[in-house]
Amino acid sequence: MILLFLYVKTIIFVIGAYESGKTSIVKALTGSHGRKTKSNNPRLWYVRTLNGNRILALVLWSALQEDSELKNVPPSKIIEKLEEMYGNEYELIVCPLELNVGGNLYDFTLYLDVFIANGYDVRVSAIENSWNGRIANISRVRNYLLNKNLPTVILDIGNSDAHMESRKVRDNLYPP
Repeated sequence: MILLFLYVKTIIFVIGAYESGKTSIVKALTGSHGRKTKSNNPRLWYVRTLNGNRILALVLWSALQEDSELKNVPPSKIIEKLEEMYGNEYELIVCPLELNVGGNLYDFTLYLDVFIANGYDVRVSAIENSWNGRIANISRVRNYLLNKNLPTVILDIGNSDAHMESRKVRDNLYPP
């Protein structure tokens, strides 16, 4: 008998409006600021899973739609581009996505659809109440996530802070 093990990468998206605190959540969640990285790559970090295992994570601080190196990459090509830029040895991706985009930027649903179609374990947090007091209408996010049945955490940075809210993401969405 031959046993095959299928390895699935996890991606945690932090969806929020412009200047809602997406990057603050990513940094608080991963500790990805001010410490040494793997091979001096500023986007590959070692993080601990819920069980304490050390894994390599690709941590993006800018939304895919805003990142200077990625914003012009169509969602259908984003996985290929990330692997070209950072390899594929990471087990986790933590990445912000902009809730409301205009012009030639891509909608958040297109990115989620691509990662789902490529077999990723997609998990999502959405910022409803941001640090600056703005409340985002995330009903479209909620409806999309309910339809896809994805693990989700809704964040309220306005009545808390990034570290406390990132703890909710870690406790509910981080890999075991």
